[in-house]
Amino acid sequence: FTDEMLESRMEDMEEVYGSNIKMSFKVISKEELAKDELTQEKENIKINYDKDVTISKGYELEVEMTIKGDDSEASETNTLNVYEIDGKWYIISF
Repeated sequence: FTDEMLESRMEDMEEVYGSNIKMSFKVISKEELAKDELTQEKENIKINYDKDVTISKGYELEVEMTIKGDDSEASETNTLNVYEIDGKWYIISF
């Protein structure tokens, strides 16, 4: 995400859940991604962000995500991908 995208997403969540948004994730299951999937994501990052990165690992996770704010909270189960890029972990699909 870019800073503008994150700011917009936070504003959307504050409209629904109120101020002081907190998110938590509980991993239910994980599956390691194949090398060709890592290569494809590396190409996607190059195309979309013009960045050359090294992706050493990746997982498809099934997670229970909880969003809490001052006004309400909600939980749902989602699938998302995480990647170790240049030594740090990132959520790419959300």
